[in-house]
Amino acid sequence: MSDNKIIFVIIGVVLAVLLANNLQLFSVLPVEEQFKLEYNTIWSKLGDASSSDFTTSGAVQFGTGQYMDYGTWTDNNGEYILMKSIQSLTLDNKDYKGQKMVFYLTGKGYGDSVDVGVAGGCNVEGASLSCKKISGTYYTTCDYLLVEILPKRDTTQVYVKRNGVIINEITVTGQYNPTISCWTNSEPRVIEFFGLIDFIGYQAQYECDLSSDEVWVEETFAQDFTIDDLEFVPTKFCQATRPMILRNIDLGETSLSREDGIDLLNTGKTIPVGTNELVIVNYATYYVEGVNNKCEPNEANIKINGEWVCQSIIEPITVVVQCQQDSDCPINCGGITASCVNNFCEYSGDCIIPPPQKESVWSLIQEAFSNLWNAIKAIFGIA
Repeated sequence: MSDNKIIFVIIGVVLAVLLANNLQLFSVLPVEEQFKLEYNTIWSKLGDASSSDFTTSGAVQFGTGQYMDYGTWTDNNGEYILMKSIQSLTLDNKDYKGQKMVFYLTGKGYGDSVDVGVAGGCNVEGASLSCKKISGTYYTTCDYLLVEILPKRDTTQVYVKRNGVIINEITVTGQYNPTISCWTNSEPRVIEFFGLIDFIGYQAQYECDLSSDEVWVEETFAQDFTIDDLEFVPTKFCQATRPMILRNIDLGETSLSREDGIDLLNTGKTIPVGTNELVIVNYATYYVEGVNNKCEPNEANIKINGEWVCQSIIEPITVVVQCQQDSDCPINCGGITASCVNNFCEYSGDCIIPPPQKESVWSLIQEAFSNLWNAIKAIFGIA
């Protein structure tokens, strides 16, 4: 059997073993699960939502099951927010100006006749669902819609993307609180239309350059915290020059990686703060006259005695750890003892290096005779 055939046989055996053990070779997360890894969740059909996140002009309802019956939609995979009739949902629990936002939704509707038209629709900041009447049935169905709200650099405008294509620009004055609206068409035989929202989320931008109306802010935390504990709504984080800093009373300061710091904060996770530790966060936010200040490039707003003042950003100290225990410290000669003190190796004693051993005359004669005998055997073929 050739080498190539052997390789193919081995690959086949490995695949067969994996399949036999029901191992998943490639995993694709549900869309809302993927969004939850990237965004701070406002709403997820998996149940992460609070009525304090939004207001509506109508009732918010929930379903249970996998069918629609007289106005009640349900889904075995989780709960949906159901928006009935002429209704809007406004995200007004905070200012989303400067945030990147994502909306993922669909819709369903029905009438009392197979001849009825499309039952209704939904719209997010100018981006609408694509819905159609299912021929020969009572029902309207809609494709899933992905809407992204993206801040336009150095302006007060935002782009609105519909399924990856920019379809609208909005000028933001003051706070930004986007709205989703759904409606039921007025055709007499249409009974109901529902907007079904799988996910709404937001995140601050990963960007190091400020716009003219942004400032840097620095806050320090001595206990666990989330993005909601920040004094201002963050618009940007900069890992390159303003990473999150961990200050340990015993070990000094070190910068946290993006994965262990900014990413956790920007997706709504909790940042743990241990005993004798402080975590320092730098972020950008909008300038508020009389509250925060426009500082120099190497400064940030830091709260002192209740007021925000500009102060220099201290470069993080790199913590060098040499050891955890005495045995971690290398010893290269006798007479030396090593101790691990505060993660550094300390040595005591005098290095004793044994003198080289001198060879005797007799050993030199033996070595010469051995070499001569080996040469004679080689010449005469003596075994």
